[in-house]
Amino acid sequence: MELASKQGDFEFSLEWNSESRKHIDRYHFSRLNTWRDFFPGDMGDNLKDIEPDNTINESFKPGQLVEPYNKNKVLKLSRQKLNFEQLHARGIFLRRGRFYPRAILNNFGFSAQDFQPFRVIDINDDYVSVDTNHPLNHAELTIHGTMLRKLS
Repeated sequence: MELASKQGDFEFSLEWNSESRKHIDRYHFSRLNTWRDFFPGDMGDNLKDIEPDNTINESFKPGQLVEPYNKNKVLKLSRQKLNFEQLHARGIFLRRGRFYPRAILNNFGFSAQDFQPFRVIDINDDYVSVDTNHPLNHAELTIHGTMLRKLS
């Protein structure tokens, strides 16, 4: 028995709301295989029968698609150990409320290749408070998948 494979070009959008705005990120995928590739929730099953110009939608509650909030991922780090001088020499200036890659926290157990974001919560003379939780863990996320062109 031959397994059915459906390949195509797709556009996926990720939609969520913040306190004051609606956000949409769009991604284009060429030669996506709806049989072989992995999709969250029921999206994989729903994509198997999709035709060009059709869209499927699936919503995920906060913490369902990305890891839920964990208060233990809010850290208070020694400013001295973070080495602000070394960061400034690399052109990195930490600002409250902004996101940075966790790679710059490699003195605190994160890998120098870890590009997952963290957010600076507070900075003072002695420490920097950071939130290493996923930035979208608080939001309901909706994924829209549209087949643009069928390839097989």
